[in-house]
Amino acid sequence: MTRATESLYIAQPALTQQIANLLLGFDLVISSSDECLGKLSHELSHTVVNSHELPTTEFTRNRDATFPAAAMAGAIQEATGADKCHFVDGIRLATGWMLKGTLTPFSRSFLVI
Repeated sequence: MTRATESLYIAQPALTQQIANLLLGFDLVISSSDECLGKLSHELSHTVVNSHELPTTEFTRNRDATFPAAAMAGAIQEATGADKCHFVDGIRLATGWMLKGTLTPFSRSFLVI
């Protein structure tokens, strides 16, 4: 191993807790998961989450399944503080833009919600 490649293998201190400055949540289920919530803090984190209720596979097995959207949103707000959480119906927003023709086919490829 040369000196140049040796420097690539110097041990870096492990981060035991990584905190996200911003969570862009594409759905409530993943955004409110323990893994995501564990990366949020009152001091640093902000969230923008798609509030559209996307059915999970539970609905295929149980037609009476409920979607606990309020509980999931509450968990996200509790992790960061309600003033730093923003919920947007991303599906309605994107559909409205496409129907009004304000997005070109090229720009639709890059729309992030």
